[in-house]
Amino acid sequence: MKSSVLISFMIPAVLVSNPIEDVSTWFEDEYIKFRVHPRITRAYALIEDGKNHEARELLNKVIEIDEDNQQAIDMIMNLCIQEKDDACINNYLDKVKDVSNGGYLYAYKAYNAKNEKQYNQAITFAKKAREYDLQEEDAENVTLILFESYLAQGAYRKANHLIDRKNLITYELLKWSQTSDNLEYTDYAYSLAKELPDKKNYIQWRLDLLLKLERHKDASKEMRKLYEIEPTEENLKHLVHLYEITKQNKKMAKLYEKQLTRECNEYALLYLLEYYKKNVSKQRALLERNYPFSCLNQQKQLVLSQKLVKLLKFKNPSKAKRIANNIAKEVRSEQGRILLYQESGQENKIVSHYRSKLAKGCDEYALLYLLDHYTKNERMQRKILEENYPYACLSPQKRSDLTMQLVMALEQEDIKKVRSIVSAFKLQDVNAKHYLNLANIFARLEEYETSKTYALAHLEYSPNDAEALKSVGYNSFKLGQKEYAMEYLMRASKVDKKNEELLKNLGYLSLDLEQPEMAISYWNRYLSLHNDPEVQLELAQLYYNLDQRDNAKKALTRYRSASGKRTYSYYLLEAKMASGRANCTHALKSYDRALALKSDAYVSYEYAQRLKECHQPKKALAILKQLSEEYPDRLLYKKDLAYMYEQHEEYDKAIENFQYVADKEPHKISSYVALANVQKKAGYSDSAVASYKQAVDYARDVNPQHLKQIKHEITHNSSKRFNVYASQMLRLDGDKEQNKGGTYASVPYALYNGFGLIELSYRPRFLGDDITLFGNVIHNHANFKESLQPSLGIRYKPFDDAHFYLSAQQMFEAGEHTRQDTQLRASVGVSNERESSSEVYHNLYLDANYFVDNQSKVFYGNYEVGKEYKLDYDTTIAPYLTTGGSASNDNAQGKTITNLDAGIGIALNHLSGETHYETGVYTNRLKLEARRKYAGNSQDESTIRLQWEFFF
Repeated sequence: MKSSVLISFMIPAVLVSNPIEDVSTWFEDEYIKFRVHPRITRAYALIEDGKNHEARELLNKVIEIDEDNQQAIDMIMNLCIQEKDDACINNYLDKVKDVSNGGYLYAYKAYNAKNEKQYNQAITFAKKAREYDLQEEDAENVTLILFESYLAQGAYRKANHLIDRKNLITYELLKWSQTSDNLEYTDYAYSLAKELPDKKNYIQWRLDLLLKLERHKDASKEMRKLYEIEPTEENLKHLVHLYEITKQNKKMAKLYEKQLTRECNEYALLYLLEYYKKNVSKQRALLERNYPFSCLNQQKQLVLSQKLVKLLKFKNPSKAKRIANNIAKEVRSEQGRILLYQESGQENKIVSHYRSKLAKGCDEYALLYLLDHYTKNERMQRKILEENYPYACLSPQKRSDLTMQLVMALEQEDIKKVRSIVSAFKLQDVNAKHYLNLANIFARLEEYETSKTYALAHLEYSPNDAEALKSVGYNSFKLGQKEYAMEYLMRASKVDKKNEELLKNLGYLSLDLEQPEMAISYWNRYLSLHNDPEVQLELAQLYYNLDQRDNAKKALTRYRSASGKRTYSYYLLEAKMASGRANCTHALKSYDRALALKSDAYVSYEYAQRLKECHQPKKALAILKQLSEEYPDRLLYKKDLAYMYEQHEEYDKAIENFQYVADKEPHKISSYVALANVQKKAGYSDSAVASYKQAVDYARDVNPQHLKQIKHEITHNSSKRFNVYASQMLRLDGDKEQNKGGTYASVPYALYNGFGLIELSYRPRFLGDDITLFGNVIHNHANFKESLQPSLGIRYKPFDDAHFYLSAQQMFEAGEHTRQDTQLRASVGVSNERESSSEVYHNLYLDANYFVDNQSKVFYGNYEVGKEYKLDYDTTIAPYLTTGGSASNDNAQGKTITNLDAGIGIALNHLSGETHYETGVYTNRLKLEARRKYAGNSQDESTIRLQWEFFF
């Protein structure tokens, strides 16, 4: 009842003084305490009963409920320390505040700090841990942590104080030295070990530490002590090794001399011989003292005995002889006797011995000795080589060496034998030093592939050898591998930069590979080293071919200076270089001189071309006739002759020759086109159309534009000589009258106003293909009936290959806005040639008009550039840019109205009526265009207009 009253008073107070959240928190805290307190109380009871495991489980539950409960954390930490549970201690180490034995806590903190290399903290914690009463093992571990931390900081004095170094006994010194080494502080370990007495195991310990520290010189001192205590072979080796790596040669020599006083030792003897190699007297004394070298094998005894004999030969000859006699008695081997013969100077006996040995069979040493003996006697060397070939007792490498020596000796005298010998060679058995010689030999034998193989093998060992590079290059050239040849000869020229023959050949090879600039470079380098008129003329010809006339003239001048000869090639080049009308006399004279020295059809043809240029057509024609008769299968001469006949308007002869060419080249459409063009000029329209049709029949992979042109010629020259043209121009922004008097605009496209036009034209056969009769009607849209202006006229095309027209037409008055007048007109249209319709096109149109009765003029011009895009086979769309201008005084006032404008437009073209032979029977074109004036005095500033055109 009391508690309920108390709560009833508390709740209003809390609600008044605190927010709702505080009430909630208060309830949560009270609830946690309610759950935790009984468990902690129970844990204390369990600990008193010694039930630590159950107590830890309860405390872990408390920490799960309240992770910051300090009482539970401290209690569980005490239990973990008692049980030395490292994982548990580490888990709560940073949270604990009060434990029963802080020493263990600080010990763990010191241990962790040391592992994390936080040595200051480790020292602090370790010192605090030592203030507590720890078990002996734990106390030693803390001391070890403190010791390692001092060493890590280089605080050796503190470490000395810690271990009480001054008072350490031998055992403790060794222990702390070993501990320091285990902790990888070997320098400190050695400082302790130095205080140990000179006993075997302590010396060994110091030696190990010094070797670890790589203090080999100090180590040699300790090793010397150990060797004196225990003079074993193993210790001696170690001591010698240390002397060697520290270069203590004198000490090592004394050591070996001392050993040799006790007994013969092979290693010591050989070392001292090497040590005294520059002191003959010391060597001699050493060998005398240790003769007969009983510790050595027989071969080494023999070698040292011979050496002693050499050293005593002049100093003590009798002793030398006595030793030699002793050797002879004891040594039974052949090699030993030979050595004695050599030392005693009995070369004849050695030669006789080896020759008799070779007579029985191949013997490597005997053969090599005799070859060496006869080094200065080539005849005897060759005899021995021939007698003992193929040297079966030798290794493949040595066999190849001697075989090559034999080949070199036989090369000039017996090429057949050389071929039989070298053909048996295998690359892998040949010594690499012979590869290049073999490459040269095989090249002389004309076995170029094999020669190249050996040269390439040589380059693997000597990649910059100029001779080998040249060998590969020349062999490749002989095998027809010109690019490969070029690669290697170029590499050779970079190594052997002044090799004249190489530079000259590189020039010719560059020409073969169609690399004229490289040929020029190599020949100029060659000519800077050697005056060669022939190459100078070749260079001049090359310059000419590259159209470098100035350089060609200079080269030709140098040729004339270098050589007085005037050859066929010289005159021919002189003729070619004498270009232009001004040099005709010199050119023709040079051709005459060249052909006088040598008859050549191609040069005669060139001569004919030059005669044409020099306006001597009769002579040119005579030469071409002669060439075409002598060489009827060379159609070039026939073609050129036909063109000359055409130029001279001898059309029947031209047709005869073009027909001959067409018959010989039935699949070449240019021949039929040329024939048709001449037939058309001669007035044989039907024959021309037939020839054009043959060109179409044989057309394969022909430029579409060119094919259309041929079809156009068929259409133009066939029976369809009647043409219709219609056009309607609609001004979308409304017509504006330009002619104040209301008179008719006779050249409507010169203005912006809308208009209409229809024209019928006809080419009568009796007037030829260049004359057209036409009639047209023009009107404007503002007043259709009153503006219908009829005209009749005649149009002339003076040039076949140009769209240039002259016309005269009579205008008839037919309405209020028409008049009667005579109009004279000249017009020209120019378009660029295109490989395909996808290329950008350029159109230029110029028109000049004069009206006789009105005495007025109209000038008009327009330029258009655009690009066509195919929509389908017959339809294209073409956006374009345009600019144009007009000037006209053909108005009632006689005032000149001018206009310059620019614009953009888009055209839709539809070409219809194309057949196998004809094209463009009729065409529809729709154009939408916007133009704006930028100069002139016309009233119109701009226009947008739509035009339709129809061609038939």
